[in-house]
Amino acid sequence: MTQALLLWFLPLFLLLLGSDTVIQDYRTGSQNIFISKYGKKKYFSYKLATSFLISFFAMFISLLLNFILVSLFFMGGKNTKEYSLPDNLLFTLSIEHPYLAVIVFSFTACLLAGFAGLLGASFSLFFQDRKYSYSAAFFVWFFLVIRDDSLMYLFQPFAEYGFDTLLPVLATALAVFISIPALIYFYEVKFNDG
Repeated sequence: MTQALLLWFLPLFLLLLGSDTVIQDYRTGSQNIFISKYGKKKYFSYKLATSFLISFFAMFISLLLNFILVSLFFMGGKNTKEYSLPDNLLFTLSIEHPYLAVIVFSFTACLLAGFAGLLGASFSLFFQDRKYSYSAAFFVWFFLVIRDDSLMYLFQPFAEYGFDTLLPVLATALAVFISIPALIYFYEVKFNDG
């Protein structure tokens, strides 16, 4: 339940964490000061990059703390390798190399969190209003979550999903998470004079 609360609403948490600072800049008028001092391109690039990095490292710190605590609590436990899915190379590799599987899936989770923050910052730049930014970021994220090939598969090591399922999910997610911010950035820098 807690995993669902965190991951389903991740873009909203990351917007609250700082991906929506552009909206505050807009409301206080400091956005115009920053743009006149540094230029629109640098200002938007900085906001998007900062949002990605804050989101990435927030997830990284959370997962690192989780890994440390789990390692301490279950120190001395036995790692059984009794499970097997012979037709699933990823599962077999994960069982044979559990720490490597945790590292790869954790990095993927951090990357996706970074992109969720980037998505939120992009919508904040575009709408400059919390109700629309939060709604749009949540809608895009949740659309990827509720699909048959859910985005949530990418957060679950030691699951029955193989490379044939996870790679297309990752490709779709990256296409969405890169194209939306790129389009918004291009529109805001090149065409939007307001």
